[in-house]
Parts: sequence; structure tokens; C-alpha cells
Amino acid sequence: MKRNGLIDLLKGVAIFLVVMGHAVQWLSGYDTSNRLFIAIYSFHMPLFMFLSGFVSFNSERKVKLGKRFQVLVIPFFACFLVRELIYKYPYHLSTFIDDFQLLLFDPSTGRWFLWILFFLCLLLFIALKISRNNEELILIGMILSLALITGIFFTSKPFYGLPELTWYLLFFTLGYLINKHQQILSKYINIAGLVSVFAFPLLVSLIKTSGKNTFLEETSFTETTKNILYALHTYAVAIIGIFTFYFIFDKLNRFSFKIKNYFIYLGKLSLEIYVTHYYFYFLIKYFESSQYLYLNVLLFTTLAICGSILVQYFLKKSPLLARVLYGKF
Repeated sequence: MKRNGLIDLLKGVAIFLVVMGHAVQWLSGYDTSNRLFIAIYSFHMPLFMFLSGFVSFNSERKVKLGKRFQVLVIPFFACFLVRELIYKYPYHLSTFIDDFQLLLFDPSTGRWFLWILFFLCLLLFIALKISRNNEELILIGMILSLALITGIFFTSKPFYGLPELTWYLLFFTLGYLINKHQQILSKYINIAGLVSVFAFPLLVSLIKTSGKNTFLEETSFTETTKNILYALHTYAVAIIGIFTFYFIFDKLNRFSFKIKNYFIYLGKLSLEIYVTHYYFYFLIKYFESSQYLYLNVLLFTTLAICGSILVQYFLKKSPLLARVLYGKF
């Protein structure tokens, strides 16, 4: 299948933001009031799920679930084993079992993106089995059902990835729907993107930060109403962030320049970079003492990405490691 240059470009930008977001998180001491942290985390993973949904649509209306398992689930568990060997060895069997149970109960303790994306593909597989022509309607029904189940029973607490699955299914479905109906929706997407460019900074500025009030805190709404409005605002920021970046980079993709090609290259290696960049956390100690946070963030991001590219290049020399760590079958 021919690669979509715009999607690779957006994936490259998204993975750069993922690494940068982690850099801000680690170097700021998990300061959730940092505006760069807030802006990045408001939409970067929803953007990834949107792109994953976009590329999941195909004219055959098929999801190769076995291949998805190889590409996503095997690396998910392989990364867990690598982490255990690096950070926990020597360990007792009981400790290993506890860590494994925690991984399943709360996938965010591992490479959660791979795990959640596999189950999103599974839901799409089920939707296509139910209806090959109206699968997006089935997905919308699943979104509403999961939201109801999660809201009633689990709220936002970890529960085998269910809250994350509920949150990201909307963005995955949005990407799938836009690709499927691209000819009909292209005009409206362009308009939405233009509006989003101006709306996104405003909505991000209203995000609740640590110890700071937002416009909702100063209202007389009940707590339930405030929570609903917070949830709607969170979804709106993510969706508008997606449309903003889709619009901007769709325009930039029409030109040829070196930085664009660099991000396209990153996009083609986004899974490898995502899996590998965590291992460069050890570099954080060399930047923590400096007062230049944003310069350090940029330096760490660059080193982690370049290091990840180099590591994956050598690891993929081994067919076995390429398969197990990166799903390259």
C-alpha cells in the first residue's frame, strides 16, 4: 500500500511531541501547571489515535487482526520483559507476577498506546463484522456504551485499560470516518481547520492547571455540571487540536523543504521511537541541574529521538528482535 505523505508528516510531528511532552514532564518534576506540558498533552495522543483510525480504513473493509496482534501486542509484552530485566533483575517470581498483573490492570505502567490501539482495532473488527457499510455507526454506538459503562462503574480509575479505551475510541473513530468520507467532508474539514487554528490557543488557555482556577471554578454551577463541562471542554480541546494540526500540515505538505522530510522520516519510524525513547530516561540527570528548562527539553528530545533511531537501526539487524520489539514481521 502506498504511504500517505501527509499522515507520515503528522505522525512525525506527533511522535516529536510525545518525546517532548515526556521531556517536559520529567525535567519539570511532573509540573502539570507548565503551559507547554498542558498544550502538548491536551491533544498529542488523541492525534495519534486519530491518525491510527485514519489509516485503519481501507476499501476492502478489513482489519487484519493477526497482524495487529504481531505489531502491537507482542511488542507491548516484550517491552515489559525488557523493563523487568533492566530495572528489576534479579527479582523474585512473585514480584514479576505482581508487575505483570499491574501491567494488565493499568496498561499505563507499560507501553499503553500499543495495548489500547490493539483493542481499538478489535472494536473496529467487531463493527465491520456487524455491518460492512455502516461500521462507523456501530463504532459510535460503542463510544456511547463504553462512556456509559465507564461513567457508572469505573469513572477515570485504572481498570484494564477501559477508561483509556473509552477516551480514545472517539478520536480513532473520527479519523476512520474522515478517511472513509473524505470526498464529502474535505470542504468542511478545511473550514473546521481554519476555525480551529484560532480556537485552539483560547481553549488551551482555559485548561485547569495545578492550584489555579479556570472560568468554570468561578461560576455557581454544581460540581456535577462543572465535571460535565470539563469533560466536554477536554474533548473539544483535543478535537480542535487535531483539526488545527491537520489543517496546518496539510498546507505545509504542499511545499518541499528539509524539515518536512525530516518529520516524514520520523513518522515512518514513529512506533520504533515510541517504544525506544523511554530507555533514554537516564539522561535526565544530566539536565536537571540547569535552569534553562526549555533548552534542556529541546536537547533531551533531540538526543532521545536520535538515540532511538540509532538503537532501532541496530536492533532491527536481528530479524528476531525486529519482530519481538517492533512487530516487523
